[in-house]
Amino acid sequence: MCDKATIHPEKLASGAVAPLENPDLDRLIAELSTQGVECWSPLAVLRGIAERESAYLRQDTHWTPAAMDAVADALAAHLALPAAREPRAWTTRPAEASRVGDLVDTLKLTADQSVFAPQTVEVSTVHGADGQRWAPRRDAEVLLLGDSFTNIYTAEQMGWGQGAGFGARLALHLGRDLDVIAINGAGASGTRAELARAPERLLGKRLVIWQFSARDLAVSDWKVLPIVVPASAPEPATTHAGSLEVNATITVLSHVPAPGGLPYADALTTVRVRIDQVVRGALDATEILVVLPCMRDFKLLPAAGLRQGQSLRLTLVPWSSVEGTHGGTKRYDDTDVYDLPELWVESYDPR
Repeated sequence: MCDKATIHPEKLASGAVAPLENPDLDRLIAELSTQGVECWSPLAVLRGIAERESAYLRQDTHWTPAAMDAVADALAAHLALPAAREPRAWTTRPAEASRVGDLVDTLKLTADQSVFAPQTVEVSTVHGADGQRWAPRRDAEVLLLGDSFTNIYTAEQMGWGQGAGFGARLALHLGRDLDVIAINGAGASGTRAELARAPERLLGKRLVIWQFSARDLAVSDWKVLPIVVPASAPEPATTHAGSLEVNATITVLSHVPAPGGLPYADALTTVRVRIDQVVRGALDATEILVVLPCMRDFKLLPAAGLRQGQSLRLTLVPWSSVEGTHGGTKRYDDTDVYDLPELWVESYDPR
């Protein structure tokens, strides 16, 4: 995905008209092509829009709904996929979204500030024949990996609406369901890490689309991650009915930086723990990864102060049961472990 400065260089320097491209981009695309990886750039589509109007939100790092939809439409046409086994006749409904944008968020102004006015945009939510708002489906034949450019207009915590983002619009133009793994600020490695922990998501997939920001090519940590597709979906780690409660000891923490480094108000952290006792429910593992909130509204939560070796009483549910709500949130993860069960912390108490 092209960055805002790439498409609108005139905002950086008077008289600048040519898009700001990485000089090695064409060589990278050619090398990937020799490895069987097809690359498609939305540059031409976005520049065409930029000649008429802004392709990006006024006070936000992300694209406008119109620019996003134009890219989704062009990508669907480029893919030219055969008809889906179960075609979808999606419908759309107009709606509005209004807020100041993530660039203003980073200024940490008071709620009653009047320097920057909210921007209102028209979004188009996608709905199925049953009237339900679009949502990803794990059994879809196409998997979309992405970051905040995929999440905007769909992830509620971003404040720009729901069911109208890149996944929804791409599903509309493809006429089919999509599976989606998209994490804010994690297009280069975070989404792949999530896929590595659930490689069964690739079962039955015919195509994987990977959307990431062009800046990741220069500044992100491109980890080599093991993704081994199993012959069949594994049994879930939890076999209980209801919540799981355990006593556990922290063995690996993820570093949680001070708020303000990224334009995301909320964040999660990933912690590796050793199971000392199963208090309630059933768990077929001696070690697990747990995910819990560590920042909300740019303020650190108590989880940011957890310590290695600390004992906790944890109430847990499978990560898959909350992924639709929390999966897109910025996530800190230094565990470098991909073969342990992953669970969500409903509550915890130090022991």
